[in-house]
Amino acid sequence: MKAHGFSEHERMWTSTLNLQTFDPDRFQQHTQRARAAGLSVSPLSEVADLTSEQQQRRLYALMVHLLSEVPFSEPVTPWPFENWRERILNAPDFDTDGFFVLLSPQGEWTGICELYRPDPARPGTLHQGLTGVQREWRGLGGAWLLKLTAAARARAQGHAAANTSNHTDNAAMLAINEQMGFVRERARVGLRREREA
Repeated sequence: MKAHGFSEHERMWTSTLNLQTFDPDRFQQHTQRARAAGLSVSPLSEVADLTSEQQQRRLYALMVHLLSEVPFSEPVTPWPFENWRERILNAPDFDTDGFFVLLSPQGEWTGICELYRPDPARPGTLHQGLTGVQREWRGLGGAWLLKLTAAARARAQGHAAANTSNHTDNAAMLAINEQMGFVRERARVGLRREREA
């Protein structure tokens, strides 16, 4: 590829967690740290009425903010609100009981973790989308609390596995995933060809 002027532009890892062997009790030190800081996690269904456009826009603003801080090879351009609402909130795999919100001691929305309903092509396997915590609330175990809560709920519901994707530059989230037992399956590599002068 290099001979033809191509170089690696980005690398995304897909990883899978075996929920049948996953033991959330092994990570209690992380959840205890988050709870000691006053953080808690609730399903979106318990903290928001998504028939309200105001609540929809509140969630949209949080997701756009969190996405802006995720390491990517290039800045993310968010969808307009109306497109996001149609593609996410109205999608058949969107589940307000599987979408978790990290709450500050004052009840502010400070982070999220998305779990989507299983892909028919992979029965029993949930897809974990964005997990993110606002910068000012990082370092307190909030990301751990989100991911462990989501995994424990998925396991309790009888799902066999959960998969997720992360950019290779997202070292912090990759480290959490690896400690939890996510196994890297394959990388999706983006190439770029430099234009000749």
